[in-house]
Amino acid sequence: MRTTDRRRLAYIEAIKVTHAETISEGKNTFSRKELRQVSDAHGWKWIPNWITHDVSRRVGRGVFSIPEAQGQDHDPAADSQSHKTVSDSPVSSESMADDAEVRKILEAGTDASLQVPVGVADHGSA
Repeated sequence: MRTTDRRRLAYIEAIKVTHAETISEGKNTFSRKELRQVSDAHGWKWIPNWITHDVSRRVGRGVFSIPEAQGQDHDPAADSQSHKTVSDSPVSSESMADDAEVRKILEAGTDASLQVPVGVADHGSA
């Protein structure tokens, strides 16, 4: 077993010890604050990079998925599938209507409502 694996297993065990009560309730996501508690309680200075720098573990801002705490494997492919990006979202008819309005304005180009009054663009240069 590699040293890295031993360190990961040690940290996972530390999570289990520190947060045993919430893990028994099915919790497998931990905030940065909760992970700091683990590190502090067990003599580590930092939260390990293999948690904080792994994008597939990120559930939200400062919240990380650590399914190993419940004895499950970490599957980066499954985690990345569960996170939707804006481009994955369905397009609503409202947003399509907004796009049509934007296109009209851009095509008009010389619409008086879009013109900047004289002197405003100069910002005080006289």
